[in-house]
Amino acid sequence: MNILKKFFRLARPFWTGAHGRIQWLMLAVLIGFTLCSITISVWIAAWDKRFYDALAAFDGASMPALIVEYLGYMAMIIGCIVCGDWLQKRLIFRWRTHLTEQFQQNWLEGHKHYRLRLTGEPDNPDQRIAEDIALLAEKSLELLRSFISKSVTLATYLTILYELSGEQTLTLGGYEFTIHGYLIWIALAYSALTTWLGHLVGGKLQVLNVERQHFEADYRATLLRIRDHSEQIALYRGAPAEQARLTQRFAQIKNNWRALIDREYWFGMFYASYVRISIFIPILATLPMYLAKTMTFGDMMQTRTSFARVQDSFGWFTDSYRRLIEWAAVVERLSGFQTALEQIEQEGRSA
Repeated sequence: MNILKKFFRLARPFWTGAHGRIQWLMLAVLIGFTLCSITISVWIAAWDKRFYDALAAFDGASMPALIVEYLGYMAMIIGCIVCGDWLQKRLIFRWRTHLTEQFQQNWLEGHKHYRLRLTGEPDNPDQRIAEDIALLAEKSLELLRSFISKSVTLATYLTILYELSGEQTLTLGGYEFTIHGYLIWIALAYSALTTWLGHLVGGKLQVLNVERQHFEADYRATLLRIRDHSEQIALYRGAPAEQARLTQRFAQIKNNWRALIDREYWFGMFYASYVRISIFIPILATLPMYLAKTMTFGDMMQTRTSFARVQDSFGWFTDSYRRLIEWAAVVERLSGFQTALEQIEQEGRSA
């Protein structure tokens, strides 16, 4: 919750400012494109059943119409995706422009850029303005759009999957249990398990990503300082000292990088396994009904699609874990910079 408070504090001026209505309108249209894509995906899921049933029945007469229908769906969904991505990029740059101007003005106003250096400024304010602001706008909108998409997809496909699941009766210890919508429970249990495992495997990625940004910025700042003071370094023969400083800075990057790729290796192995197993689970879950001839081949394919959508929505946290970690690291860095600027301003007023 603390990270969300810091984020809202950073985001509030853009969304409630003079042009706030335009921003909200652009966001609403962007979400509209996302919802249209979901609606078309539901039509495609229904098309799956008709297509595979016709395929299983060797019904060649229905194929031309089904193929034309599918091409129409593809044209519509491509249009929604491309227009949505274009609008998202426009909104990202508007947000970046607003934040950049805000931080630039606040940093330079009242000579805070100089006063911060005297009192201990946060590391690399140049990077926070040039890079972290862009990342904040980009990752925030990507995560928001993804979250809305998964939430609406979940609500939509739960109904479809519930109807396809029917009622299943299990006998355990002489007692019979009737399970309604059992495929939903399988998707939920699998997503809960993988979310917990994902957090367990990738829990240290946030700290490592924060350190990575810090070390990379320190190394780049040292290179810039050498370039700006090249005459003095040459005059006083300070190249060996600067070489040692660069070696030290890069050693920090190297150590962090090794720790990061080791952690990402295990998380990547977990995620790759998670994706592959997810494809096979709905087939195993529906195979008994198909073999018992209570489900057609088209029903099985529609169930596979619906199960994948539901399970994918349940597993949003797992899929977005790495992006959430990177987003949290950016929010922490910008919030720390913002707090330092505000403290300097308060000290100036009280002096």
